[in-house]
Amino acid sequence: AGDALVRAGPPAVGVFDAALAYPDHNVREDALLALGRIGPEALAQIDKGLADEDSRVRRRAVSALGRVGEPARSRLEELASGTDRGMKRDATDALRSFARPPGRPSGGPLDGGPGHS
Repeated sequence: AGDALVRAGPPAVGVFDAALAYPDHNVREDALLALGRIGPEALAQIDKGLADEDSRVRRRAVSALGRVGEPARSRLEELASGTDRGMKRDATDALRSFARPPGRPSGGPLDGGPGHS
């Protein structure tokens, strides 16, 4: 069902409201993954995930922002300078992925990471 909603795109965004309020964190996390695939039109719902009581859900929301890409940059920059260590790390990683060409993993010789001489 989630894939069908993602394919439906922005008109399906509101359907995820019930999933984001569901008691099981796994359902909320799955909803956020799908919302990230929909794109910038889902930012308001992804923001709900950032305020979730469960840290796993909040971190999944950060991942969803990373999938949205450039339209979520300001939110990610704000999170990267925040106090929640897990969200800060995830937001920083997402921002780094924007600077990398698609398909190129981080940490290679050109990044100065492992394998750099």
